[in-house]
Amino acid sequence: MKICMVNSLYPPYRVGGAEVSVQLSAKEVLAAGHDVAVVSLQPDPRSYSLTNQDGVRVHRLGLRNLYWPFGRENEGRIAHGGALLGKPLWHTFDSYNRTMARRVGEVLDAERPDVLHTNNLAGVSVAAWRAAAEAGIAVVHTIRDYYLMCPNSGMFRSDTGANCETHCTTCRVFSLPRLDASAAVDGVVGISAFVLETHLSAGYFPRAREYLVSRPRVDLPPPGRTAQDRPPRPAGAPVRIGFLGRIEPQKGIAPLLEAFTGLPPGRAELLVAGAGDDDYVAGLKARYSHPGIRYVGFVPAAELYGGVDVVAVPSVWQEPLGRVALESAAHGLPVIASRTGGLQEVVDDGRTGLLVPPGDVPALRRALEELVGDPERRDRLGRAAAEAVRAGRPGGADALVPFYERLLRSRRRLPAGGPVGG
Repeated sequence: MKICMVNSLYPPYRVGGAEVSVQLSAKEVLAAGHDVAVVSLQPDPRSYSLTNQDGVRVHRLGLRNLYWPFGRENEGRIAHGGALLGKPLWHTFDSYNRTMARRVGEVLDAERPDVLHTNNLAGVSVAAWRAAAEAGIAVVHTIRDYYLMCPNSGMFRSDTGANCETHCTTCRVFSLPRLDASAAVDGVVGISAFVLETHLSAGYFPRAREYLVSRPRVDLPPPGRTAQDRPPRPAGAPVRIGFLGRIEPQKGIAPLLEAFTGLPPGRAELLVAGAGDDDYVAGLKARYSHPGIRYVGFVPAAELYGGVDVVAVPSVWQEPLGRVALESAAHGLPVIASRTGGLQEVVDDGRTGLLVPPGDVPALRRALEELVGDPERRDRLGRAAAEAVRAGRPGGADALVPFYERLLRSRRRLPAGGPVGG
């Protein structure tokens, strides 16, 4: 088979777990004996480049919209004429970007793949689906967030600190072209059952033939490098709790800090790894003062996992999955997570970690106290977490290649229908 994957960014441009997952999938599908190309974006609007990265052909298209929105690189600069009119106009163009669809179509004409597999589409837009459908190419989409339903991809309002239970007027306006275009998708992959069902219930992908729930593949630590392989901490040494990710309201960092400040000094340390808005971080530091809280900035994930005893994923938004929780479990670490979104599918409450209601400070504090004070339970939960990851359903090429094959067979034989695979 010949597969063309699309993701907004691809290394060396990297924001988060989606880029890691797409790169791993591309390499694995290639290693399984199939031809793989990737389409992604770069800042210069009129640019195009083709490179070979580990055997994967990577087509980089210049983003044609008002500005480059990903991270600090060229942040806020004008990328397609006119004046910088802000996020609403950027999202208006991104609802259905015909210019980007033409550029993707040119790559498809050159590659002639059997399957176009899209992932994060910010900047590319759902117009890429129509370009593939018009060329007779099977379309697969992996749902990694709420981009199709919400301009900020989160279904979360940072001004109120609440999840969006229904579509607000703004979201409905921006999402209508995406909802309509989703009829061109033949196969749908959800990184969790929760995020897949959320979209299907809202009417997305009405003509899809195949469905699959497949967690992203995570790298397992080398033998001898899980939490259980480390020497025990000296008696009386503080238990280390780790937080890894963007420091922002929806990640639940404020409830975590408040819960932690209620612990007696000296029993535990909280390592906050990541970055966020400078004013927001400064406000957190001023409000939550505790000698055991350390802000360590950017730390490679494996390094953090190797130096903590527990990981907290206290998200208050509905995480589609929670890659940090999955990676932590792979490293043999118990996870305290919010009972929300796809996190409930990663953490088995009482067996591989603990689940608490999102934003519930007393419940979060009790969970912290429970694991800080019970090393045997930490070890038991961590061992079960690592075993669960190893025994979990296959991801990467092991799941995708059979899915592509089923989809191509069903396109040849069957009319569009309801869920078949997964």
